[in-house]
Amino acid sequence: MVDDHGNADDELKKAAESSNIQLPEKLDVRDQATYDRLSKLNGAAFDKAYASDMVKDHRVDLAEFQQEARNGKDEQIKNFASETVPALETHLKMAREMMQSVSSGTSSRSASSR
Repeated sequence: MVDDHGNADDELKKAAESSNIQLPEKLDVRDQATYDRLSKLNGAAFDKAYASDMVKDHRVDLAEFQQEARNGKDEQIKNFASETVPALETHLKMAREMMQSVSSGTSSRSASSR
């Protein structure tokens, strides 16, 4: 998942640059609040909160990318969204598995390291 996010970030930068779109340089307020909240947790509390956030975020991201892939106006960004949807579907499945794993009390290491 980490590799996919890094690759997607690189591709987004290329698409944005070719479409003259300025990407943010820092986290928005909501994402910074999530980071701050998670950074104060550890152990099982962190695992559960992180897994829950990953499911929620990937659901939202998938819906937004599907919408952009269908209805986007900028061809570069539309193509990027369309190419990214399958990875987001996989990541959502992995996040759900991770959430199930941490909710059932089994180790999250195997689910989160895929």
